[in-house]
Amino acid sequence: MLQLVCTLTLVFAAVVMSADQTGESMKVHKRPGRGILECANAGADCWPGKRCCGTLYCHREKAYHVKGTCTACQSRNNRCSRDSQCCSGNCVKEGWFKVFGKCS
Repeated sequence: MLQLVCTLTLVFAAVVMSADQTGESMKVHKRPGRGILECANAGADCWPGKRCCGTLYCHREKAYHVKGTCTACQSRNNRCSRDSQCCSGNCVKEGWFKVFGKCS
């Protein structure tokens, strides 16, 4: 049974590969500006499908929203979830169980 499955898989692969001699089916057609490897610069919109470039991070004005804005760091008294998001490098939370805090 396993031999039959392997044989059928190989035959199917051979048929698919030989069906298009020009290689047209192997080309990836994508719309400009929608590449997976493209990133957003500072001040640009970001979301799970479009990450921020370099050390920028996606700051969401309202917690748990999908869309945000790429920024380098947050100034004092702005919302944060990690120390690296604050320009001062210090995100103060009210307790270990809190997700968000404020930059000090």
